[in-house]
Amino acid sequence: GLDIDLAGGGSFTGSSAGDISAGTGQAVNIAGLDEGSIDFTSTGSITSADNIAISAFINSATGGDITLDLNDVTSDPTAAAVNAFSLSDTGNVTITTNGTLTGGGGVSAALTSGTATGDVSVTTNGDILAEVIGISAFNNGSGDVTVLATAPITATTSDGVFAQTNGGNITIETDDVTAGAEGIVASQVNAAGAGDIAITANGAVTGATDAIIATNAGTGGISVTTGDGLITGSAGSAVEAVITNAASADDIVIDIGAGGATGTDDAVFASTVGTGDVTVTATGDISTTGGAASGIE
Repeated sequence: GLDIDLAGGGSFTGSSAGDISAGTGQAVNIAGLDEGSIDFTSTGSITSADNIAISAFINSATGGDITLDLNDVTSDPTAAAVNAFSLSDTGNVTITTNGTLTGGGGVSAALTSGTATGDVSVTTNGDILAEVIGISAFNNGSGDVTVLATAPITATTSDGVFAQTNGGNITIETDDVTAGAEGIVASQVNAAGAGDIAITANGAVTGATDAIIATNAGTGGISVTTGDGLITGSAGSAVEAVITNAASADDIVIDIGAGGATGTDDAVFASTVGTGDVTVTATGDISTTGGAASGIE
């Protein structure tokens, strides 16, 4: 495999057109320990038989950006295919994949510092076949999280997409999502944060529990837009959008497309304790199979 240790504080820029594989351990491991950045492009495949396939890590508040542009990536079924996380206060984490991701997880990307100002961005243009979670994107600072998945996501035992910010905006756009837990989860957790949540589901979304959940603890709003695919909460709601901050004056807007929405709980549930409005429109059918549940609540 490839093992890069930037112990002296420099940056790494690299590319690979060939395949990289490891029978034991990570196929690619890049660690930055000071002010440097990581920028790696692979047009070949990356495979680990028993571990994370590719890991990029910046272990410094003064570190720069992590940028990964990858093709097919395969990891052990208990590990992430792509893992990128940073302690930087100013850097961004940007992941783009153009091939199939196979493993325990598709992409795990995070800025972990509470004083981080950078953004986390994940774009996947190939299928994700994950034993656990499809995409996890986390920002513990004030910046944004953006997830764009243009191909189907399958997550066998956990969420299809999980995104969380500590004040910043969350933007998610997906193709088909099939998940063993929630299909899409977006959570802005900072009561003082003004970040909005915007979810667009262009394909079908099926969650073994709920299909789409958006929760905003701050003063921002929530919008959920679906398309021609059916949104299915197999043991819960199809769409649940909740603002929990009484100081919020922002709105909840839900637009159910031609594919419709169905759940065993309330098919569409929207709630705010703030002063903003709630608007629900539907082109397709909305239904619930729960005896005491509602189509829209």
